[in-house]
Amino acid sequence: MKKALLLSTLLILGTTFFYTSAVAQTETQHPEQDHHASWFVGGMANYWYNTDTRTNQLHLHPEFGYFFNDTWAVGLLAGYGFEQTAGETTSTISTEHELTLSPFVRYYYCHRGPFNLYIDGNIGYNFTKTNGGATQHGIEVGLRPGACLDLTEGLCLCLHMGFVGFRHAFHGEEPSLPDSGWGISFTPEHLLVGIELEF
Repeated sequence: MKKALLLSTLLILGTTFFYTSAVAQTETQHPEQDHHASWFVGGMANYWYNTDTRTNQLHLHPEFGYFFNDTWAVGLLAGYGFEQTAGETTSTISTEHELTLSPFVRYYYCHRGPFNLYIDGNIGYNFTKTNGGATQHGIEVGLRPGACLDLTEGLCLCLHMGFVGFRHAFHGEEPSLPDSGWGISFTPEHLLVGIELEF
């Protein structure tokens, strides 16, 4: 009995020692990002020309915000979109301009070395105007899950993955996401990749 107790104790102590050493080594190689009271800027951009419909599309989505700590941050995602479709003549060219403002609260619920998982709660508004003079106002309220990979101190690769919530006539960063309705949408085409700089 004493031998079994001694063997169990040594096994537990040995496992604890090796686990602690492994964790310390992992944290040294991949230190967790320190988000204590710091600012961040980042965003996404894309351009596409559709040869079938002769359509130019440009979307810019800068964002900036402030980290309160490793768990909470607030920010603002702004956006500008431009779409132009060529007609048979120059007088039939249709253009559309779009402006978006989307303040958000970000909650980091998982930190594992260089990987961080978060979720954004946001309220968005956008305004669209065509060259014919038609205007449209849209809103969205919802949650956006995301992930960050710390590339180096102060520089992260960020992923936005889908949307859960409600939209009405809202054109967001994901061009294929429906403009109106409510629900959960997670598909590969909704994955957005951006860069975030922290200072």
